[in-house]
Amino acid sequence: MPLAGAILGMMLGALLPALAGAGDRNIPPHTGLLWLRSTLPAVFPLQIKTVAGHDYHVTLVHGDTRRETLAAYIEGGDFFRVLVPPGSYDLRVAYGAHWQDEQALFGAQTRFFRLGAPLRFETRGIGTKAGHIVDLRTLIETSDASSVSPLAICQRFGADLTGSPLSPPAFVPVLDDPHAPRPRLRFTVTSRICG
Repeated sequence: MPLAGAILGMMLGALLPALAGAGDRNIPPHTGLLWLRSTLPAVFPLQIKTVAGHDYHVTLVHGDTRRETLAAYIEGGDFFRVLVPPGSYDLRVAYGAHWQDEQALFGAQTRFFRLGAPLRFETRGIGTKAGHIVDLRTLIETSDASSVSPLAICQRFGADLTGSPLSPPAFVPVLDDPHAPRPRLRFTVTSRICG
């Protein structure tokens, strides 16, 4: 039995450092939002297109406060879309091949890109949430402004009359009594990417 305990101890001694390294800071996060620092609702779309071969750390910096509002990590080639709070933001991108952490980014090999014009996220008209598609596949190499295009979410509001006394083919009753219960309407919101 002492030999089995010694072997188990050696195995655990070899395994524990490997398990401790599993939380190593050099393991890149998966594609997605890293953090959001805003009290405003994130409802405006931002889509970023990338190419495989590099990974990307994207930061949005608020145009007025100069505070970092959002950070995301994108594995090159992955589909990425996130919702952003309203406002005007500078887009900053760090990219490379070997992730270190949020301070060192991709180490000495980190390359940086900053979009020249701010991205504005706002409501346009009634029910349209305006955002952007940023194509980093060509933008980083050419700085071509056409690599940024509009992306909007259109919303349609409607009343759900199912089961209501107002649903067809019923008629709208005339209520003379101001204290009589009124029919309650439920409203729906349908969202889609504008075409």
